[in-house]
Amino acid sequence: MDIPLNSMLPAITDSAHERNVLSSVKRIGIMTGSTLFGMAAPLILANAVNRLNGFYALIFSGVAVVLVFSIIGVMGIKERVEPVADEKYKLKDLVPILTCPPVLVTLIVAIIGGIAAIQQRTSNMYFCTYVLDNRLDVMAFISLFGMAQILPCMGPVAILGNRFGKKPVFVTGIIIAGLVPLFRFFAVTNIPLIYITTFLSSVGTGFFMTLLLSISADNVDYVEYTRGQRAEGALSSLVSFVIKAAMGIGGAIPGYVLAATGYVANQPQTETAKMGIMMNNILIPSILVLISGLVFGLGYGINREKLAQIMAALRERRAAKAR
Repeated sequence: MDIPLNSMLPAITDSAHERNVLSSVKRIGIMTGSTLFGMAAPLILANAVNRLNGFYALIFSGVAVVLVFSIIGVMGIKERVEPVADEKYKLKDLVPILTCPPVLVTLIVAIIGGIAAIQQRTSNMYFCTYVLDNRLDVMAFISLFGMAQILPCMGPVAILGNRFGKKPVFVTGIIIAGLVPLFRFFAVTNIPLIYITTFLSSVGTGFFMTLLLSISADNVDYVEYTRGQRAEGALSSLVSFVIKAAMGIGGAIPGYVLAATGYVANQPQTETAKMGIMMNNILIPSILVLISGLVFGLGYGINREKLAQIMAALRERRAAKAR
């Protein structure tokens, strides 16, 4: 589903403003669904008479919701942007397409940021269990405060992106998401501080995650502008692959860190093991997020002026083709 879903945005509109708005709409939907599921999951499992039945309830309810809303979404979408050239890209064209500077930088940022997000999310259970002494209710509230990602999606991202350009807003969101969690080290077990930093860092995450889809759509236009090939499918496929790869890597890193710091399951943890859990939950994800911001800030070359130039050139080519 991710591949055609992510490739739809550049085919629906070539307006930078509309892309920012639609990216916000998509992010609101994703965060609403994932947050509600994230809140429900630990509560259902904690109160289920049989944990296996609790997992069955989560799985089948999730499948049902995805199926219904996907059908509704597909029925309401219409592709409007026609490619300039009718020639399709071939397998041999993929490497040059995917190594275009803006595309490559976006993919690097996506995989680093994805690893950070999954590592942090994977370690939440360990943190709440062993550092906060089985406060699994905190995990549910962390998901609730994670809904702060929705706030910048309801208008500010589109407004700020149109006013200042996507790149500075994107980098600002990364800086907020990377720096704010580090304040938790001042009082690691302070629950209000956990909630406040989760809320604020989620706002930053909302900024750059919302714009990622719109930036990927701009990359499609950049490839068409420079190479004359419309490659929504290739770019969306690679983004999907990168995200799945990040999930695997981000899920594996905590295991190595825990093993290296002496973690033993279902036992009181040593201070070294607790430090490993905190590294997984706070330090390493923050460092990775900040690295991704540095990569994007230095390496992504499409600013607001450059994007306007690309869009104007493509519209001229489409108008010439129509004549």
